[in-house]
Amino acid sequence: MPPKINDPVNITSLSIWLHHLIRRYLSQNRLIDANVSTALLYDVALHWKNDIINIEASKTVDVRPVEHAGYLAFWIRKLKPISQAYYVSDLKAAEKIGMAVDPTSEIIDINEQAAIRLAFAHLAGCCQYGQIATYDTTSQELLILKYESDKFSASVQKYLGQKFELDGRTVMESIIYDMRYRTFGPYHLVHIFDQFIFSLQTQALAR
Repeated sequence: MPPKINDPVNITSLSIWLHHLIRRYLSQNRLIDANVSTALLYDVALHWKNDIINIEASKTVDVRPVEHAGYLAFWIRKLKPISQAYYVSDLKAAEKIGMAVDPTSEIIDINEQAAIRLAFAHLAGCCQYGQIATYDTTSQELLILKYESDKFSASVQKYLGQKFELDGRTVMESIIYDMRYRTFGPYHLVHIFDQFIFSLQTQALAR
């Protein structure tokens, strides 16, 4: 779990936490080699924290985890702390034949990919510890959503891998495209995460 962002947490500590998450995502999950800018991650952490503080000041309730996740993803996507990203397999193949890696194999949407994955990882941690709730209009009660991280991750994979019938793009590909080439603010991401959480809660209640 991250440091509590609304506490007077040191921005450096927050950026170190983000650096750890990104490195783990690149190496363990995707086997990607890339440059990760410490200075830009500090910038991400600073703007993320400032946004959360501003949201908190304008509300009478706590900032929701989906808002934390949405603004985190937004600033990673906007400031792009990851560069020169290549699959390790491509680098090794080029090294084997004594050639430079093909520049067209660079993963140019790595920041958008990482932004989405890290945001969902943040939500997974919140779900595991019972920190996400939805409001049931029938009972007029808050319903705590608890999911083990592996089950949550499986649901994320299924959701992001679904294809749209018209163009054949997956949900992940569509979100990345919109993040890169369309006007796309943090609340677009918050709405996406909200709908995902509501779908999980609906599935849980139907069991």
